Amino acid sequence: MEREQNDDPGTCIPVTASTAVSQARRLLLAFLTEHTATLLGSFRSYVQRMGLAQGQAIPAVALDVLQEAAVEALAHVDRFDPERQPMAWLLGIGMNVIRRKVEANEQASLILALVSPADQHILRLAILLDCERETLARELGITPVAARVRLHRALNRLRVAWQEAQRQQQQAEHAEAGERKPL
Repeated sequence: MEREQNDDPGTCIPVTASTAVSQARRLLLAFLTEHTATLLGSFRSYVQRMGLAQGQAIPAVALDVLQEAAVEALAHVDRFDPERQPMAWLLGIGMNVIRRKVEANEQASLILALVSPADQHILRLAILLDCERETLARELGITPVAARVRLHRALNRLRVAWQEAQRQQQQAEHAEAGERKPL
């Protein structure tokens, strides 16, 4: 068992896995606290370069990435090697968070392409930007009740379009599988 020396030169304290994880957690928390501005600046740059956000949205998205990266890093602190650079590890986690967000946005864009631009707009506001009914109504220049009705109808049209796209994809797969059958 590995041992760590205590303040008393004659005694040693056993170093357990939980002690090592606690030490790594403290190290990461201290690093995050001390280098938040640097990490945030790097994430702003990455967010912009990866096309995750533009203009005034960049700082808020970068902050979101930093928060997710910190939560993920602390959740997996047992994988962190305190002998290595915490900056590189945290930036790597942040890049993975950004990649996942970019992929999610691309998937959302593909799904939203199934409906009209007006439906896309209301669905982006309500679902992707998580606007409440009142905020949604203000953005659309309508009453909250009208916003709820428009959102409900847009969701129904999206559901029908998605089901039709899935049906067509299954038919194409069945037709392709039938063409490959040996004679």
